[in-house]
Amino acid sequence: MAMVYDLPTVDASPQPSQQYAAPESKNFNAEQTHEMGNAVTKAGAAVLSIAQDMQNTVDTAAAKEMDNKLADVIRTTLTNSENGYLKTAGKAAVDGRANVEKALKDAVKGIGEGSENEVQTFMFKKAAASRIQTAMGQVGMHSLEQAKVYEAAVTEARSKGFRLDAVNNFAGWNDKEGLYAKNKAGMLNEINQFMNKNGIEKDNPIYKASVMENTTKLHFDTIKLMLSMEKTQDAKD
Repeated sequence: MAMVYDLPTVDASPQPSQQYAAPESKNFNAEQTHEMGNAVTKAGAAVLSIAQDMQNTVDTAAAKEMDNKLADVIRTTLTNSENGYLKTAGKAAVDGRANVEKALKDAVKGIGEGSENEVQTFMFKKAAASRIQTAMGQVGMHSLEQAKVYEAAVTEARSKGFRLDAVNNFAGWNDKEGLYAKNKAGMLNEINQFMNKNGIEKDNPIYKASVMENTTKLHFDTIKLMLSMEKTQDAKD
């Protein structure tokens, strides 16, 4: 007897297949190029910053070096123990002022020519302006003080000249219109002009002392000359 098997029936309709996601394709070359570009940019900025810092440091140092040179020139020109301007007196100080001022200005110009760029020039000029202003102030004050010393010396010389002329014309000492009286008046007038110009009034002890000193010298020298010429009576009078 033949065997009969019940075989399972199979649906002939197609079954959906399982789907797998394929790896996503990326543009690695472009990404790497972008990242490398950023790195190069950052590195370049860092190098530029270092270079700028270095240049700023160099510019500052150069400006200070030039300022040091100017300070040396000023120090030598004004306070040198042998021929510094502030060591000069009287007429020498008055006559020397212009040359000193020119020397200081020339020093600023000459030293500034050693600048390597506009930044250094600007920094040096700013420092130099302040330093030169102070130096010129010292020069001006010294010249003014010494101008007064010079004037005082001239006044003293003129007063002495009038006094000597009066002594040499003692013969008419009692003549109010004579040369003795005129030269004595000239002597006192020189003293008066100098004192007035310097704000010293006649009741000031300095004024009185100056008049007393010069008048005493005039009388002493006159009497001394009279006695040497055996004009004893004139000397007594």
